[in-house]
Amino acid sequence: MSARDSSQERTIGSVEDSNSFKLSFLPEGKFKKLYLHDEQANIDVSIGNRYQITDEEGPGQVVAFECATDNPDLILECFVYGDNITVKRNINTFTMNELLRLGRGLTPGEVELNPDGRSKDAPGIKDDQYPWLSRWKIDTGFDATNTDKKYIVCRFTPTVYQPYRRIIVNLFNSSPDQVAHIHTLSLTRFFFERVPTADERPPRRGTQESYQVYNNVTPDTEYAQDQLSYDFKPPKNAGDVSADQPQETQEFEDVEEF
Repeated sequence: MSARDSSQERTIGSVEDSNSFKLSFLPEGKFKKLYLHDEQANIDVSIGNRYQITDEEGPGQVVAFECATDNPDLILECFVYGDNITVKRNINTFTMNELLRLGRGLTPGEVELNPDGRSKDAPGIKDDQYPWLSRWKIDTGFDATNTDKKYIVCRFTPTVYQPYRRIIVNLFNSSPDQVAHIHTLSLTRFFFERVPTADERPPRRGTQESYQVYNNVTPDTEYAQDQLSYDFKPPKNAGDVSADQPQETQEFEDVEEF
């Protein structure tokens, strides 16, 4: 028997504990996959306060986020919820300092100041699973981009996108004595929008009933034209609507079936 045959099969949602994170993700049907990317800049978060970036329902997938700040005590909070709306999964609840202490991208030794008081400004190492630090410039000297601002950059760039039914992203300043300035912030995710089935779509206009309504009003009544479907061709003598005008039909975007 091979190692694969002898291993226990793992399935999503197999744990029955109500406190566990479970996510069936997408139900049956067709969905439009939408790419959402938000950017903000120059945000100040006062001491002990929280600034909300988003709180939205899914289903969706977290693709990436990035936050550049001058405050090592800033937390980019990111939580997601699965099928159970009372159980959340923490993508990040660590300050920039705590990420550094854990060696996520950079270590404390790599960000020690040089004898001249300048930051080493070494690039961080990408982590495929956890949020990580890509830059740590804590001095106020000018760098090659001609800025003297402090720059601490946290990124989340997972190889496997984190699915969710609800996502919450906040900025929380845990510093006891310093306002947190956010230079830039970006959040990228996929959102899956369900496409209604043929039975769920609203009926098209231009039914026999609307045709009768049209013919029972005077030609100068604008309401009559509202009853016409774009793909309904009225007779030539029906009001001011010409039977020879181009007809328009509503088309749905291409969708992906999951």
